[in-house]
Amino acid sequence: MSTLVRTSSALAAVRHPERIIAVRAVPFGGPVRVDDGAGPYLEQWQATTFETLREQPPVLLDHDVRRPVGKVVRLERRADGIYADMRMTDGLAAADDALALAADGVYRVSVGFTGLRHERSGGVLVRRHVAIHEISLTVEQALPGAHVLEVRAQSAPRPRWDTARAWLRDHREETAHE
Repeated sequence: MSTLVRTSSALAAVRHPERIIAVRAVPFGGPVRVDDGAGPYLEQWQATTFETLREQPPVLLDHDVRRPVGKVVRLERRADGIYADMRMTDGLAAADDALALAADGVYRVSVGFTGLRHERSGGVLVRRHVAIHEISLTVEQALPGAHVLEVRAQSAPRPRWDTARAWLRDHREETAHE
């Protein structure tokens, strides 16, 4: 089985103190026209169940495994879709940028998954069970209704490692001259 990707619509909000981006990763309903490279088709996520390959799947930028920015800390199925809380890694500049861009509504949500069970109904591929590999923040859109709900992050960001190292270096130099 190959890994498929579905991208959602706009993000809504960010909770700063906890560095959490809350999203509806996959909306149920549809159908939606998608193209995985083998030609377009209609797809619908309806009462879809899911599993994960890791306890806390990574949060990536643009599905690039070389660009992780956090991890999924909560993933749940609700009546209207699959929801997630994604914690952005503290002290990582790309994660700080992701929080800011999500809060500004720049990012969309996209899910990397493998379809495990589906059925065809009237020319529509209906997803029934999937394995979620990762959730990405991206500017692309594929699934209307998947979006950021809220961003929770610190109001006063913690110092970055480079800032802390510079402070320690300066402090050591001051102490050495005394």
